[in-house]
Amino acid sequence: MTLLQDGVIALLAAVGLTAILWLLADMILRRREEVPVVLLLPLKDAAEEMEYQVYCLMEVRARTGRYTPIILVDCGLQEAARSRAEELTQTYTCVIMMRAEELPRYLQ
Repeated sequence: MTLLQDGVIALLAAVGLTAILWLLADMILRRREEVPVVLLLPLKDAAEEMEYQVYCLMEVRARTGRYTPIILVDCGLQEAARSRAEELTQTYTCVIMMRAEELPRYLQ
């Protein structure tokens, strides 16, 4: 019985060690291509959930592992919402606000 238990433990240890080595080799040898990422948030009218949406995009940005701008696109914001969006651009350096007409020039 102890021989069977020792065999199972040895098998699980070998499989675990192989998995760890495989993951390390993958992390070291994988070629990563830099793909430019831009997060766009089109805003219209009062944009009630703008702060929450920016917070969610900040979480996505954190997972990209590099500088990813968050662009707030003004598609007809009301004045109060526009001032809230400008406050977000002053609070966070990665948040940029622009009008919809300016977006194609920025993305070139």
